[in-house]
Amino acid sequence: MTATILRRLPAACILATASLAGGAVQAADWSDTAISWRTGERYREPFNRENVGKHIFALTHASGYQYGSNFFNVDLLISDSKDPGSLNQTDGAQ
Repeated sequence: MTATILRRLPAACILATASLAGGAVQAADWSDTAISWRTGERYREPFNRENVGKHIFALTHASGYQYGSNFFNVDLLISDSKDPGSLNQTDGAQ
């Protein structure tokens, strides 16, 4: 399941960025959108003594215009099997 998400995620990020740029540019005085990916093998979780491997994908957008500003941040965290999503699950949490 994790491999399927990792394969589809780049296309989803490109579509999300394209839709933000198309609608926000007309009304905004300024805007900034960023996509990032972080990965590591030494993340920690509460009540888990093992190091956990994670992939963290983020989409961040900020913009401003004469009446105010907008900001949102979306993170997708995908853990390895050392951080299961439930007691019956062998894949990592999402």
